[in-house]
Amino acid sequence: MYKLLLLLFFALSPLFSAAAYTKNAASETTEVSQSHLITKMDSSFKLVIKPKDFSANDILLTVSGKNLYTGEYDNGYLKYGKSKLYSKYSKKSKTTKWFPILPEQGQSLVLSGTAHNRAVWQFQSASGKIYSEAGIPQNYKVSEDVVHNKTVSTVTIPEDAAYARVFFASLKDKESKLLDNRMQIEYGLIPTNYVPYETREITLPDLNEEDCLIYENNQWTLIAKGKIKTLDLPSLNLEAGDTITLDSTNSCVLNTYYEETSGKEIKYTGIYGVRWNRNDSNPVCERVGDGKGLHFNYVNGSQWATPYENDFDFIYPWSHMKLCAIKIDKNNKRIVTYRDSPNFALDGSVGNIMVEIPKFYSKREIIDDCEYLWISASKEEGFSLDPSFINESGTLEHIYVGAYLSSLNNKKLESKSDSFPVIKATMKQLKGFLRKTKGIRECDLLSILTIQKLYLVETAVLDSQSLFTGNVYLPYLLKDKSTSYYAIKSEASTNRIFVANTNMTQRFREGDAVSLLSSWKEFRNIPDKFQREITSIKEIGDDTYEIHFTGEPIDIIQGETGITCIPCKNGETDNLPYVTGSISGKSGHRSFKYRGIENLWGNVSIYLDQAYVKNSNLYIQYSDGKEVRISYPLPVQDVQLWPKKFGTPANIVVKTMGYDSLHPLIMFPSEIGNGALTSSYYCDAWYNLGKEDVTYVLTYGGAWDNKGYAGIFNFRATFTDNQAIPFNGSRIMIK
Repeated sequence: MYKLLLLLFFALSPLFSAAAYTKNAASETTEVSQSHLITKMDSSFKLVIKPKDFSANDILLTVSGKNLYTGEYDNGYLKYGKSKLYSKYSKKSKTTKWFPILPEQGQSLVLSGTAHNRAVWQFQSASGKIYSEAGIPQNYKVSEDVVHNKTVSTVTIPEDAAYARVFFASLKDKESKLLDNRMQIEYGLIPTNYVPYETREITLPDLNEEDCLIYENNQWTLIAKGKIKTLDLPSLNLEAGDTITLDSTNSCVLNTYYEETSGKEIKYTGIYGVRWNRNDSNPVCERVGDGKGLHFNYVNGSQWATPYENDFDFIYPWSHMKLCAIKIDKNNKRIVTYRDSPNFALDGSVGNIMVEIPKFYSKREIIDDCEYLWISASKEEGFSLDPSFINESGTLEHIYVGAYLSSLNNKKLESKSDSFPVIKATMKQLKGFLRKTKGIRECDLLSILTIQKLYLVETAVLDSQSLFTGNVYLPYLLKDKSTSYYAIKSEASTNRIFVANTNMTQRFREGDAVSLLSSWKEFRNIPDKFQREITSIKEIGDDTYEIHFTGEPIDIIQGETGITCIPCKNGETDNLPYVTGSISGKSGHRSFKYRGIENLWGNVSIYLDQAYVKNSNLYIQYSDGKEVRISYPLPVQDVQLWPKKFGTPANIVVKTMGYDSLHPLIMFPSEIGNGALTSSYYCDAWYNLGKEDVTYVLTYGGAWDNKGYAGIFNFRATFTDNQAIPFNGSRIMIK
């Protein structure tokens, strides 16, 4: 039985579990020259077209692909806040022509590809009103830019907008030589692989009163005067993201039907993959295999990122990633409490909060300069059990990764909400803490690579920060006491500090986790003393901030006491109504979670166990006791890192991942720089000091001030196991 689908996307009820997508019963009505976005495409799809009144003649149905950009543009540029087009006769700038949009079915647009280095948006209502202050004007593809999220442009559509245009290219920029003609504008916040603008037209038969035209199972049927006739009309070949436009001399009514998706069965078959050209700078992948045509989705604050459901909620292994609490009893037995249990709690009272990841098989291959990554529920030809699911005892059905960054309680590492992530501990210290807790270990490299595969195949985007910036642009205390992090007024026994109002101190927010100290040498993982929160920020005049904080009152000394962010408290994403999403806030200052794992990158760099780098070689200690050396050498940076200088992308950002035929699933950097930017190729940084015969531990993800260098491909081999670094921390796991 068919259910009518309400296609107004944001009328969806909030989701509280991965399988809770429920579409309300309703219909979408289209009349003369109106368009309709296809948000879902499966075997239950059905179109019904009827004349609205007595008849409909000269009916033309047009199908447009997901790319809204026709390829046509005007010379000239737009200014934020100004409605006109400037320099119309100059060929130094490009602005798209006005194109029609459907705000009620999209709410946002995303621009991606390799044709843009600007984004200044304008919208226009049907009555001609122009909105010239939409989004944030930005420059893109700047070679020395280390700011996060510099690959795509996203913008919210004004409620009554009917048309949009965007100034997208300035040929005056020295980076303009990097531009080509591949640009895509589509609905939502998530970029997908580039396809050229495409339209297809089908002329439909005239309809009289009571006639009905049906499209179902790729077949057209006409019901006229009580008789049913199959028509020889072309198949629509629709995909989610296509737009249907219906034109006729008289009005038609177009209804779209789907089966209800509540209770949809989980798929345990199929191979799901993505591919990307190793020589292409565009960090958006193409879905291949059974992944073709699928969509990813997440919540952005309280709203969905795209008009489409997340297909991976109903595909194993993603469907079986579960939040749970695990306690290990005195007999080393695991007691697992899942989120749907009445006893479940996030505070650690029923155990460490973990994400259960089920075993799966994977394959990585390179064919004709294209790299492929595949995931399957079963062992298919060329696939291997992902190596994190193997230990000395054999095959593991699940691994468990901490949902939160590790906190420290009575010298034990824990994963729980409402806690401060541990920082400034050596790897040796962390292992000492772990010995006090049965069955718990530090997260290892293989497990992070497992999560990386799941993320990449689900999102199909190499630039992870184009989806979730994470906490990467928070203030970090520097040794230079002339900076504005330091007090400009002395005060005894207080819970406030006065600092200069600058670009740096303007990044502080109420609720931030902070510490007050004169140098990082003082820091200890002690709540209320070194782990505090900002309660309020008051601007005094134009040049001073008064910042209040929790904890024990302290003496503030002018020019000596500084305020710095520390990693945001665990649990900031607890109230998101879905397993993947980001909280509201300023870009670079937003906690997020992926399938229940909070702040997978940013906030703090985590130590990784069972792997190390020596003489620019990667060594991995497999859980079955074997140690292997990956065959390709790891690149060494040309610059040393200093507190005020991360180095330019040309020295740090990953361009190519190496391939070892004996260990193909180990995807690690083999080339950095050489055209790679924070907006191209893998977009994340690789650090390797490469000193001879020094053994470096691996850290992962990037910390709270790493800007565009953080991300899912961020790794660092610059510290030994006895170095205590303020921005290094932990994530525990269970195998």
